[in-house]
Amino acid sequence: MEIARECLLGSWTVTDYGKVVLGADKRGYVAEGGGGGTYTFRRDGTASENHPADRPALTAAGGSRYAVTLTGANTYRYGIRIDRGSLLLDLTRTSGNLRLRITRNGALHQQFPVPAGSDDAIEQFTCAGNRLIFDGIVDTVLTRTTT
Repeated sequence: MEIARECLLGSWTVTDYGKVVLGADKRGYVAEGGGGGTYTFRRDGTASENHPADRPALTAAGGSRYAVTLTGANTYRYGIRIDRGSLLLDLTRTSGNLRLRITRNGALHQQFPVPAGSDDAIEQFTCAGNRLIFDGIVDTVLTRTTT
């Protein structure tokens, strides 16, 4: 586990991510391709997430085009554990103002704060060199920017 912890340390930029979007037809669709936000993992067990101007994740669904963008920042406590051979990252939000904005055909469709409880997560992850992947419902791919 110490190797995984050492791999996480530093700053990372989101190069590709996906989000589940509820379409006008009430079905869930995966919007992919956004990014730009950053994550920083520190040796003291704290982490931060910042999305000042992310590129939107996009999808087409039910005849409409959706774009999903995150804005704001969060701070976390984190831990690492192993379950059934997989590395798991436990994130517990300590503060933040993360917001989700969804447009439909270029017009605002939904915008809301991400509630604290929904950001507490257990994510399966892989970390190797300058690449970090959160393996959730949709994958988030990050590239190391500093150690």
